[in-house]
Amino acid sequence: MMRILAAVLLLGVQACTTSAQLPDTMWTRTFGGPAWDTCSDVVCTEDGGYLVIARTQSFGDGTTRMWLLLLDDNGDTVWTRMSTGPYRTWGTSGTQVPDDGFMILGGKATGNPDEYPVWLVRTNSIGDTLWTRNFWGLGEELGESIVRTSDGGFFIVASDSGSTADSDILVMKTDSFGAMVWFHTYGGSDLDFAFSGIETPDGGFAVGGSTRSYGAGSLDFWLLRLDANGDSIFSRTFGGPAWERCDAIVLADDGGFVLAGNTSSYGAGGDMWLVKAASNGDSLWSRYYGGSLGEAASSVVCTE
Repeated sequence: MMRILAAVLLLGVQACTTSAQLPDTMWTRTFGGPAWDTCSDVVCTEDGGYLVIARTQSFGDGTTRMWLLLLDDNGDTVWTRMSTGPYRTWGTSGTQVPDDGFMILGGKATGNPDEYPVWLVRTNSIGDTLWTRNFWGLGEELGESIVRTSDGGFFIVASDSGSTADSDILVMKTDSFGAMVWFHTYGGSDLDFAFSGIETPDGGFAVGGSTRSYGAGSLDFWLLRLDANGDSIFSRTFGGPAWERCDAIVLADDGGFVLAGNTSSYGAGGDMWLVKAASNGDSLWSRYYGGSLGEAASSVVCTE
């Protein structure tokens, strides 16, 4: 049995700015049933609550389903919604929209083992589905990250394995109704994938991914900088002789980028790794953190 654990740590300003002591836990909550349940993303809502994007096998017929839970600021459940249908569904990322509804990115099975579309789900404020969109590329698409853009549309990052053993990064832009505006694929002849993307202040985009097609090692961090049409401005790789996997990217206050993941090239092996890049993609510094076992970073937040 695996249950979702949703924990929110509320930090006092004094503790954040003047003390290095560990913050107190305000509350924790667990959600789930007798089978397997796991959380993919948490979205902070405009009213101070939280949308949990999860998947569950505990309810219904035991098939993996996308599971949405809206919580208030105390972590208490406001509502839950679970997808239906004959095949597996899952959510990976989400964002709130101006009418207090949500746009959820995920994927679903189709009955064909070689076809998994990127799945976009638009809900209202109480989690009811308003419409869905399916995006097909080369066969097996894995939607990973969605952000609402300054023009009201959405920027989506996915990985597309197609019908071969390699994988490419797929980026796409939609309008506010989920209609495709453009899409591009980036990658070489080997394994390339991405889990995180952001909009930049100039209306372009940046993607934090991993590549085995380029770079120095078996797998390296890969920073892709794109213009407003998704065309490449530059790309940079970071890594050593072993492998590095990037899970997250954020925009730094100075216009550069911070990428987070893990490294086997530096430290004790399998350590958390942060890379700071300038706005032109050049490396400014990197740090690894960890002990004798395995550590990895799955997200990074720039503080005030």
